[in-house]
Amino acid sequence: MSTLLTTSPKLLLRLVSGALALAITTAPALALGDDLEFSGEISSTLGVFLFTCQADCEYLDHQNRNTLDLALDADLDDDVAARGAVSLRNDNIPELHTVGDSADISNLQPVRIRVTDAWVEGRDLGLDGFDLRVGAQTLRWGTGDRFSPTDRLNPFDLSDPAHFDRRLATPAVHASYYRSPFTVSATWFPFFIPSLMNQRVIDTITDDEVEDDAHFADEIDGELPDINRISTRANIPSQTLFESAVALRAEWASRWADIAAGWYMGRDHLPQLSGEVIPENFFDGETTDLIVNLAYPNIQMFAAEARFPFLESWTGWVDAALILPSSTEIFITRSRLEDLERLGAIDEAPDEDVVATTQSGDPYVNFLVGVDRSVGTAAYLNFQYLHGFLFERNPEDLHHYGLVGFSAPARILPTFEIDIVAGVEANRSFDAFGLLNQTRLIYRPADALELSTSATLQIGQPGTTVSTFYELSEVRVSAAAFF
Repeated sequence: MSTLLTTSPKLLLRLVSGALALAITTAPALALGDDLEFSGEISSTLGVFLFTCQADCEYLDHQNRNTLDLALDADLDDDVAARGAVSLRNDNIPELHTVGDSADISNLQPVRIRVTDAWVEGRDLGLDGFDLRVGAQTLRWGTGDRFSPTDRLNPFDLSDPAHFDRRLATPAVHASYYRSPFTVSATWFPFFIPSLMNQRVIDTITDDEVEDDAHFADEIDGELPDINRISTRANIPSQTLFESAVALRAEWASRWADIAAGWYMGRDHLPQLSGEVIPENFFDGETTDLIVNLAYPNIQMFAAEARFPFLESWTGWVDAALILPSSTEIFITRSRLEDLERLGAIDEAPDEDVVATTQSGDPYVNFLVGVDRSVGTAAYLNFQYLHGFLFERNPEDLHHYGLVGFSAPARILPTFEIDIVAGVEANRSFDAFGLLNQTRLIYRPADALELSTSATLQIGQPGTTVSTFYELSEVRVSAAAFF
């Protein structure tokens, strides 16, 4: 223990900070008595990737994530509620790129503390039906199962790339007014928070966009040097009032349908290639490394949603998002290309900077159509069609996805359950196809214990999104206890 504290003051600081954060979140409420609900979960997951990468592989290609989630809900008064929740996470087998990375124990056993909820809500404030919630919170839009194209208010949590439905809580002020059957709300996000992304996701996206979308080779004479490594740097917007995001929403609930419309103006929480591309380490004239810049472009979104009964025993839904994005470009300056020419890496530098558009700025529509039904208490079945996914942000890039979801008892023992999601992807012109499958077998020997094993497979022809993410295919084993 003493060795751990001596060699890793950062780890000790994180642990102490986590304990203090939990104490600050929960201590005021502990004295309030009966109107409290304390809950939590402790879990451990071991995942192993199915495929190895072709080049520049990470030092370790598997991970073990251990998580402790704690939450406290309190009714402070008839008209006041609060919630505090923290998550302590440890990646016991991290991604190490050099042997030197293993010299610091904080790299080998990093502990991260995340506040997942910290808000206070006042109800019926001066007017029946008017509520106000302030603090770190998650606002979800959309009616789709697991994913919706309109669910863009909070940053994505892609630290686990197998779960596209997770979001990060962010500081916000959310006001709503309910008068049956209508609800209207307004949300202000004073700070910009980018999405949390697994390093493999960042590497995969940037490599694919630079190599497939930039088309630098079309404007440069001679064969370009091979790209050895691509590193990224992000340009985070300043935290000023002008970078705030706002959202407005109106909902109508009736016997035949639930309908909602919304508007969001802010920044895209997912990064896009934008700015200068800098070649470096090209001294041999045959290979080069690249530094690329990532930005978070401004967007507006107009959203429409509907959920309704369908054919008696079915429920249908439609989510649509009209996105008005900003345009983005990447470029290599003429002077840097002249350096490549002097070293013999290219035959001749062009007379001006070489520019490539990464986001055209043209409006596009993402939409989701789905139906589902429960077969008694034995099974749940749904079908969904999705037009356009997370990283497809040009009208000509939108792909087609057909998804089938099924969950039911596995019929082996009463405590077993099986959960399957299968999908087919087709590119815009229907000349490239991909397959996605995620199968999970769950065993619950007790109410507070869950054991599971799962497999995720993403594979497809070149030009599909799933082929880009095939290296993220994996198998995993998990155990979780709830209290």
